Amino acid sequence: MDSDSAPPERYPFRVFISYSHKDRDLVTRMVGILESIGLQPLWDKNIHPGMPFTDEIKDLIARAHLFIPLITQNAQERPWVHQETGYAQALNIPILPIALEGQDIPNDMIAQLQAVVVKPGMEDLIARLQAIDIERLVLPEPHKPRAVMEVADWPESRAEMMIRYLQWVTDLGVCGQVRFRASSTTFSIPDKEINHPVWKARDGVFAGETPRSDYFHHLQREELRAMERHVISCGVSLIMGHPANIAAHRGDHARRARLESVQQFFSRIPDDHLKIIFFPKRESGNLVIVGDYFVAESLAPRPGGWLQTIFNSHPPTVLQRMRRFDHEFKDLYPAYGVTRQAAIEEIQRVLDTLAPYPDEDEETG
Repeated sequence: MDSDSAPPERYPFRVFISYSHKDRDLVTRMVGILESIGLQPLWDKNIHPGMPFTDEIKDLIARAHLFIPLITQNAQERPWVHQETGYAQALNIPILPIALEGQDIPNDMIAQLQAVVVKPGMEDLIARLQAIDIERLVLPEPHKPRAVMEVADWPESRAEMMIRYLQWVTDLGVCGQVRFRASSTTFSIPDKEINHPVWKARDGVFAGETPRSDYFHHLQREELRAMERHVISCGVSLIMGHPANIAAHRGDHARRARLESVQQFFSRIPDDHLKIIFFPKRESGNLVIVGDYFVAESLAPRPGGWLQTIFNSHPPTVLQRMRRFDHEFKDLYPAYGVTRQAAIEEIQRVLDTLAPYPDEDEETG
């Protein structure tokens, strides 16, 4: 088959399967079929031992792009299938019931949804699913999906929430490519002990500013490390301000601390995991997307951090934002993209114009 006639590659949508344990053998077969057509099944096999069952199930459903209840006679006798379906509906996760021929669809919420009916052995499931535009089901038009959101009102709560969301992805056993758009970034945070004098420089203490708390510095460093784990495994696409403009209003010492941290971060990341755009226009917000798992957006800056950050983990919404970012990145890269080495050298050129730390140059360099 030539490339023009080959079917388009299916996006690996995460699919949660709700079923009766009496149908486990059937579901195991179904999981293999879903994987064979490029989907990523989530089911209670993914539950971690010792964790609350219902909480883990809710987390898996919330991470899914698509919810598939398997409708059988056994499932009709299991209240969990209906409760999980109701939870998916509450989160606005698209639902695609699969029912076996000869089975009665229950006369409740599942009956309101059009089910895909397959043979008892599921030998026709692949053909049935290939006839469905799953992309359109997950990303319906023109309606915009409702979002599953949390709001952080303080820099400390933003850092706490960012760490929790990053760990949330890690707990799934995967990594997420990081997409970042901001005038500065998490990568301007020093990977240093919280009593290291570079934190004083970053906070502007040498210029008379009030230092931030040790706890906030601890959270910032944990955020950096959690983010870097995803970058090292899956890479980062970064749209940031030109080094000459980063923290330009904060004075030489604060700028030096930030730029040195970014430079050190770039030095730790392999070339093929780091795509950089130095965009001359000042960014008015801070956008972080990790895989298609969550997006965090801050729009109202204030001294010391962002006033409000909205975390959105609704999979279709995150996927839309991810694709929008990728289109923007593709458009900007020919004019503003730089290599990792060129970025490191450009940062060094700016550092060479800045004053050293007072009396602590060797310690904080």
